[in-house]
Amino acid sequence: MGYSSKRGRRPVEYASRSSHSYVINDPSVKAFLDQCRLPVDVDQVDLSDHQIIEAPILEGNPIKHVIAVDGGYTEVAVRKEFPSSTLTFFQFGALIFSVEDLDEISQKPFIDPEDIAKLKNIQRIKLTLPTKNMSFKNEKSLVNSVRRTIFDFFLREPDENSFMSTLKWFLFEEYSNGINAWNLASCPECRRPNIQLETKDMASDYTFRCASCSGPIYLTDVFRLHEAVDNELGAGGVLGYISTLIEQIILVHLARVILMKRPDLLREILFIKDGPLAFFGQTANMHRPMRNLG
Repeated sequence: MGYSSKRGRRPVEYASRSSHSYVINDPSVKAFLDQCRLPVDVDQVDLSDHQIIEAPILEGNPIKHVIAVDGGYTEVAVRKEFPSSTLTFFQFGALIFSVEDLDEISQKPFIDPEDIAKLKNIQRIKLTLPTKNMSFKNEKSLVNSVRRTIFDFFLREPDENSFMSTLKWFLFEEYSNGINAWNLASCPECRRPNIQLETKDMASDYTFRCASCSGPIYLTDVFRLHEAVDNELGAGGVLGYISTLIEQIILVHLARVILMKRPDLLREILFIKDGPLAFFGQTANMHRPMRNLG
């Protein structure tokens, strides 16, 4: 059993692990291990039966620019006394640099600070989200406060340059023949299942109306984050989903802007994102439009 002093004057005493040594020698544990397989050592891996394909070496590098996206978040207490309130601050960075500048730096014996500055042209994107016991604007619940905050974040820039325009372009596949509707699992207000969000019913502010309760449905509700937010327990369960989601949307947004302005440039750009290129949990339904876009 671990313990610490009452007033913190002595360091924490961690629980002893000496009593754990008998576990590995227990007959039931040994019997269980006899039925298990453990990873083999590297020198025991035999690749002779596998077909190895050597990638061809390109004569010229077609990639001239690199766009790297990464983000993170921090949850902080706005009020610590009961009932406590917290918010979460997200920050995302989109770094753009040319391969030529990177090659030039690698060939120099000494790196000038001005050269490094060329590789640090970071665009910072910030989002503040209510996480627990907070309401945003005139919303009456934490669930609706989270919905509204994300909706406003996607509308932050002027229409053509907003993430909301990109989301509409992305969901309804406007880059190709397009689709006319998106199936929303449930209404955020009355929980009616299988809501069809048709483009003809979308208002100019990217909202819909539920046929059952007439409540507002935001286009950003397609992420289904409202299903995992609890008015009492908070929105802590969706923070990781939001971080990954926005990183992906930034990549889609940049690709859309390039396609609109200089589509030929897209062949010369390498997109890099920190972490897996997957959608998890509530946002997993975004994998279909992402695959279609690819």
